[in-house]
Amino acid sequence: MPFTQNSKSKHAYTKTSISFSNLLAVDTATNACSVAIWKEHRLVVEDTNVIRQTHSRHLLSMIEKALTIAKLELSDLDGFVVTRGPGSFTGLRIGISTVKGLAKAINKPLVGISYLKCLAQQSAVTNGLVCAMIDARRGELYYALYRFDDSKIKVVISESVGPLSNLIEKIEEHCLFIGNGVYENRAGLTEKLGQRALFAPDFQHILRADTIIWAGQKQLENGRQEPVESFVPDYIRKSDAQINLANLR
Repeated sequence: MPFTQNSKSKHAYTKTSISFSNLLAVDTATNACSVAIWKEHRLVVEDTNVIRQTHSRHLLSMIEKALTIAKLELSDLDGFVVTRGPGSFTGLRIGISTVKGLAKAINKPLVGISYLKCLAQQSAVTNGLVCAMIDARRGELYYALYRFDDSKIKVVISESVGPLSNLIEKIEEHCLFIGNGVYENRAGLTEKLGQRALFAPDFQHILRADTIIWAGQKQLENGRQEPVESFVPDYIRKSDAQINLANLR
């Protein structure tokens, strides 16, 4: 079985000598669930679904199936990559807790990746402004602005949450919009921004786990990893429970 750990791990993690050639990536930040595996530095499996069920019902089976297809045991992995947020509170907790458990089981490193930054990188823009935006409910969006200059990405406005009007007032030039936040807000963006509003093709609005691995491998090889015990999602805003508690005080 793919989740059976060998008595002796094949890879003892050290920052200076390990090669992160076999990696597992997980994204559960939105209603899409995506799992991917890199084997020997290349993509061998990617499974993405948008079936609108809680990710806890199928994430582990997706991971096990991916390992089986890749012909890898869990202990063959060199590390893990997971989206840290922003996004669905429940979705992020499921993805991060699952990856933390796997990383702890085989004592391998993990790294958390910004969903919005990865989404912008997936747009494959050579130069110009990109807005990654996803539905945050309550009439709000999670969004961030990035600029590509010679294919290098720079943060223009860091991860934020707010209504569409807050975002629109920050756009003064042509901007490519990407993410599931486009679906409900395309008309509003076009009305307010006119020809300045450009839109990624529909297939790019869902983040693929292969993009997450690509970004995470670079960070792992630069020596970055999360402390497994204390690593938590980056929610950006307070939960409903926190807001309700504050209103009672």
